Amino acid sequence: MADTHLDLERLLVHIFDHDPWTPQEAEHLAACPSCRAQVDALRRLHEELEVARRSQPSPTALRRYQQLFQQVQTGGQSAPSWWQWLRARLAWDSRQQPALAGVRGAAGGSYRLLYTTPRVEVELLVTPTGARRQLDGDILAEPGPDPITPALIELVDASDLPALAVESDQEGRFRLVEVPTGRYRLTITPPAGAPIQIDELDIT
Repeated sequence: MADTHLDLERLLVHIFDHDPWTPQEAEHLAACPSCRAQVDALRRLHEELEVARRSQPSPTALRRYQQLFQQVQTGGQSAPSWWQWLRARLAWDSRQQPALAGVRGAAGGSYRLLYTTPRVEVELLVTPTGARRQLDGDILAEPGPDPITPALIELVDASDLPALAVESDQEGRFRLVEVPTGRYRLTITPPAGAPIQIDELDIT
């Protein structure tokens, strides 16, 4: 199996039907970056579709799912160049500055977070709504060849299951409601280009 790749049907059965790898397949994956890239892309697609089952995806989101699957079908060689996550860095947390936590007329107990990547800034306003939280977000993008908005916004919980999903508007604004406190991963999937990921998003 060292000179051949795992076929797409086998990868789909593993990801979507949870069929475990054979020892030979596991050995091949350990030595084959191309097949590993396809597996990673399919896992991402599986996660996207789990969100779709819990929500009503827009035509833009559906086109994005189709693009993800087409990318997998093209083979592993092109997957790594497309499947580059842009991991956002926390640049500002107003919880560290209590006097500024409620800027811009925010409700009491709210706070702001600012995450940055080389091309995009993501600002989050977290507002208490009883025992849960409301997240209002702004995606602020530098001009570039690939559109950033409207983007698919997904909140993934600590068990790695999609918790909430929504689509931003053309200006990059979005809102997630009824969010329990806890640690999450926030992903922003634009119509084209690399997805943006915020790791270890602590909602208090």
